[in-house]
Amino acid sequence: MPIAVPAIEVTGWPPVIFRIMCCQSSNIASTMEDYYDGLLFPEWGPVTISASSKNKINYEKDKKRFNNLHLMSYPDFQVEGIEELPKVPAYTGPIPETFIPFTQRGSASSSFSSGVHCFEYDYRIQCTWSNALAPINSLKRYPCVIAPDFSLMVDQPRAINVTNLYRNRWVSCFWVSQGIRVIPSASWGSAESFSYCFDGLPENSIIAIGHAAEGKTKSQQTLFQMGTEELILRKNPKKLVIYGAPLNFNPGVEVLHINGVIQKLRAL
Repeated sequence: MPIAVPAIEVTGWPPVIFRIMCCQSSNIASTMEDYYDGLLFPEWGPVTISASSKNKINYEKDKKRFNNLHLMSYPDFQVEGIEELPKVPAYTGPIPETFIPFTQRGSASSSFSSGVHCFEYDYRIQCTWSNALAPINSLKRYPCVIAPDFSLMVDQPRAINVTNLYRNRWVSCFWVSQGIRVIPSASWGSAESFSYCFDGLPENSIIAIGHAAEGKTKSQQTLFQMGTEELILRKNPKKLVIYGAPLNFNPGVEVLHINGVIQKLRAL
């Protein structure tokens, strides 16, 4: 079935090759690589390409890496909800007594008996998405890791919240596929976000929540409690792992509190 063809330079390409690529390939960048490497038509051998053509291929590769599409050869993740968020497997294993921040993993002061949490500023955990393979081996050394928590905010456009939520779920699933023991994490923005922000979370699992930046006003306290109660209603977690400020209400399920410092930084 013909597909829309991006604007690319075709000077010097045999017309038959370009027509085949346009009509049969759903991945122009991949087909370009096969053509240049002599894999599409082995009897013709590799094709010498210009610097400008190489730049186009590298550009297509970079676009794929930007959204981790180059890693999609791994098993496909099941999705849930209107935003098609990847479904994170449940975690019911042991929970370490202490957790260290993601950015302190592997440091001299860290203990490999501790868990790892990702309740840090977004730029500090950006590599979990932008360079997804890089932290895998270091994280495997720890008993468990709390999933990334790219920020959802009340005053942030829905599109950005959904993007961050997708990154949270995708990285969680990818880590599990690589043998890392992942505690799913939940987060939300305004009450409007309740319609999608819990999609992709497992039922009957241990779930972590960052409470570090909440509770400065009465409305924030109310919103946090509403989100926690909605999470429990929809996903029935076996236990909540709360990072940061202790809860000032009884959620009706077992709670494990982890002392955090990020709320002190955000108050500066």
